[in-house]
Amino acid sequence: MLKININTVICMGVLPLLTWLILSPRVSNSIYLELAIALFCIFLNGMLSLRHNKIGKPTLVVILLVLWVFVLGLINAGVTIAAKHSIAFLLTLSPIYLSNYIIRDPDDKFDQKRYRILIPIIVVLLAFCFIMSLAYLRINPEAMRNMASDAGEIDFFSAIGGGYKLVFSVIILSAVVAFLIKEESVVKNKVIYILVYAFLIYFIIKADVATAFILTLLVSIPLLFFKRKKTSFRFYIVAFILLLVFILFVSGPLYEIAGRVATLFEEDSFLHIRLNELQSGDSSFAGRGERILQSLETILKYPLFGVGVRSGFGYYELAGHLGMHSDFFDIPGKYGIPFTLALYTMFYMQFRKIKSMLKDSAKEQLYSILGLSVIVTSIFDPVITTNMLLMLYVFVPMVLLKNPGKI
Repeated sequence: MLKININTVICMGVLPLLTWLILSPRVSNSIYLELAIALFCIFLNGMLSLRHNKIGKPTLVVILLVLWVFVLGLINAGVTIAAKHSIAFLLTLSPIYLSNYIIRDPDDKFDQKRYRILIPIIVVLLAFCFIMSLAYLRINPEAMRNMASDAGEIDFFSAIGGGYKLVFSVIILSAVVAFLIKEESVVKNKVIYILVYAFLIYFIIKADVATAFILTLLVSIPLLFFKRKKTSFRFYIVAFILLLVFILFVSGPLYEIAGRVATLFEEDSFLHIRLNELQSGDSSFAGRGERILQSLETILKYPLFGVGVRSGFGYYELAGHLGMHSDFFDIPGKYGIPFTLALYTMFYMQFRKIKSMLKDSAKEQLYSILGLSVIVTSIFDPVITTNMLLMLYVFVPMVLLKNPGKI
């Protein structure tokens, strides 16, 4: 008989899905292989998430939400299309049930062993992803936006292995690294964290994604200076509110100022180009307000089941009704308000569960800041997807819960 121990469970139940989620770009020439791997990982990890022979609440909510997506797709199209969108949505939520399985009692020896095994593996995989993306950028400056793009024969999420949505993971990672720089007392480790932070900033600049660059600096830099017991969550609330006001109401005059500031930099520099794009309106960042208002109008028009059941769930079908640049507003416009409330409640409950495990005021403040940054980012970009959720619900909690009470 096969002896089941913690290493066997990790290798069979967690590593296949984590590795696939992190490294998989779209396998457009091998759709059935990708689908088979996805279904196998979902089934195996779903079985591992069961508690005492009964379905836990997070798993039950996931099942109900996936059924909702399937039924809406069935009404709009056929079984094949409905199944495709249901699987894509289930993959997007995979970090939730992975988190429910991985993140348990932080004082448990088996859990600590699980963290010690998984953290180095994920760090290596992420390092590979970043290096691979930079290599593509040297060949094609537009690679970040093209890699793992939303266009494809099968509408799976954009994988973290590269592309536009990998960039937004830097917002969370840079904040955690900044926190570690501030809290670390060992000089050698502090130097390593500083180098990692510098690399992440370099990566976000090379990626040339203005929203992610602004939010990365806004979230991480204050953490480099705040004292442990004086980290103010209110600062981030005020800063994010000002950013929203800037985008929605007073963007015009400030974009004019951006054009004038651009003249202070070299013409071929990143800042000069991006600031000029803001002034001319060529940057999608300048159109966020209009996109959000378009989604809000659709939500008010189709509040119960959303517009997807009428128009279809493909990108181009939805683009005429939604801004398609803000998950926070696009999801209720796509699936309806009741669906969205259930989805966001599930996100919040898992977030609160993890935060209660931290038992350290500084870590709790950091985790609240990370949660807020995901909300704000999702107002600007379609990032309620596997990338940021893996960071928020799986990787970062393992880092913060490893060796409780210590950094």
